[in-house]
Amino acid sequence: MVSDARYNTKIYFEKYYNPQNALDDNNHALGVQFMIEDPDYSMELEFKAPSVIDVIVSIGEPNSEPLEGHDAWTAGPYGYLEHIPLKIWVTDKDGVTASKAKWQVENELRRIIRTYPEGSQRQMQRRSGEDKILGSTYLACTELVMVYERLAT
Repeated sequence: MVSDARYNTKIYFEKYYNPQNALDDNNHALGVQFMIEDPDYSMELEFKAPSVIDVIVSIGEPNSEPLEGHDAWTAGPYGYLEHIPLKIWVTDKDGVTASKAKWQVENELRRIIRTYPEGSQRQMQRRSGEDKILGSTYLACTELVMVYERLAT
C-alpha cells in the first residue's frame, strides 16, 4: 500500500520546523499549523480569537507520476514523483504583518527541504500568490509546489 504523500509531508515539516526561524513583529515565535488542505470547515475560523495560530501551511492533493522500473521482473512502479502544492496562509493582525510572516515561513520551508532530504529527494519547483477574502477576513497566501520523489511502500 502506498502511503499518503500529504501526510508524509505534514509529518516531515512538523519534525524539522524550527519556530525560532519565523517570528512575529514582537520577536515571538509565530503560531504555525501544518494541515491537509480543504478541511471540512472554513480556514478563517483558525485565525479567530483566542486562536494561537498565526500561519497555516496547507498541504494539497499531489499530482503523482509513477516511476516504472526498467526490470522486466518488477511488478508495478518502484516509486512516485509527487508534485505537492503547499499554501502559506496568513492574515494581518495585532503583532503579525502578513507579508513578513509569509516570507519567514516560506524561507523556513526552503531551509528544511535543503537541509533534510531524508532518503527522498525534495525541491521547490515554483512559487505563486493566491490571496483571498473569506467573509470579512483577508487572507494572504503564497503557493509553493514541492517536488518529492519517494519509493513505493
